[in-house]
Amino acid sequence: MKAQVQRDALLETLGRVKSAVPGKHTLPVITNILIQAKDGQLTLAGYDLETALLSSCEATIEKAGSAAVSPKALEDFLKQVQAEKVSIEVKGKMRTERGYEWQPNQETGESERIEVTRRHKELTFSIQADGARSTLPAVDKKDFPPIPEDRGKEFTLSGLDRGLREVSYAMSQDGIRPALNGVCLTPNGKKVELAASDGFRLAITPVAGKGLPEQVVLPAGTVKLLLKTMRGRVKGTSYKDKAGKRFLSFRQDGLTMVAQSVDGKFPEYRQLVPKGGRSLKVATDRLKQALKMVMAIKPSDGTVRLRTRGQTLLVSGKNNDTGQATEARVPARGRAKIAFNGSYLEDILSRSGETLQLRITGPQSPGVARNNGTIHVIMPRFVQW
Repeated sequence: MKAQVQRDALLETLGRVKSAVPGKHTLPVITNILIQAKDGQLTLAGYDLETALLSSCEATIEKAGSAAVSPKALEDFLKQVQAEKVSIEVKGKMRTERGYEWQPNQETGESERIEVTRRHKELTFSIQADGARSTLPAVDKKDFPPIPEDRGKEFTLSGLDRGLREVSYAMSQDGIRPALNGVCLTPNGKKVELAASDGFRLAITPVAGKGLPEQVVLPAGTVKLLLKTMRGRVKGTSYKDKAGKRFLSFRQDGLTMVAQSVDGKFPEYRQLVPKGGRSLKVATDRLKQALKMVMAIKPSDGTVRLRTRGQTLLVSGKNNDTGQATEARVPARGRAKIAFNGSYLEDILSRSGETLQLRITGPQSPGVARNNGTIHVIMPRFVQW
């Protein structure tokens, strides 16, 4: 590979895809970024075996080729030089290594130590500008994991980032049930419904979209990268490979993300949303303040109790280790006698409007809040009153 490219363009392209490169991994090769020179473009790709980010910039290609290098070392060099253009080149040479390994003797059946010779290709990546030159070790493309393709049935999603922000807080983190470690996308006419749940809470919100062929679950890592890199309306594709694995791509402003859907079936989450119940209305800011006071004592198991007395909501918690207890009073309308995980309640309040309206069917039933089309469900804590 040999090419010339605008320094700023290469630096910008590198910045767009390096988020998909893990800092450490049991497979060291994927801590590199793959650079491919072909058809007047340099294409850079980061891939963590779950999600790939790809972006390209125009370049003068003297010799097509590819190699994987350290993104940090490349970025450090580009930031130090001020040249308008930089030259890059990949060279390789064959090296012979001699070593020993144990092999069984066909006659005696015993293992014996024999000398072996291996040949491998050693690559170096050099970048030059302003009279400065940096040489980096490089990895052959064939040793880099194959990046999933951007192909298949096309779909569009509008407001995907808003929807992901609304529900991603409820994603599971434990890994026991893989299907819960992400956000579920379910096509429904001209809408796509986004849902996330960790078994203790559930969040559901719709976004405009069409063309998604079936329900899929985006991995948590993909969700985080989408929130970091793409806004508003995105286009994409979806396909299944020969093994039946579902892949999705998302494209926006020259950036492409490709990810594999999480294996496993997402729960029938609509059945988990209770119907009816009494309504509790309270000013969001006042409840936030009260909750902050109670959570400051680190109540045991994070449990916070909500109980109405007339037009007042009593918010209380107790630390069983220290014996400290705190109770705060907030004006409210409605009736409630229920306990929740305080941190989970804070997550809902951070996404509420001026007033939180919580529907409660009983002390042992989930609470349901709705705001701007999003449904938030939170499981109760069982306590002695």
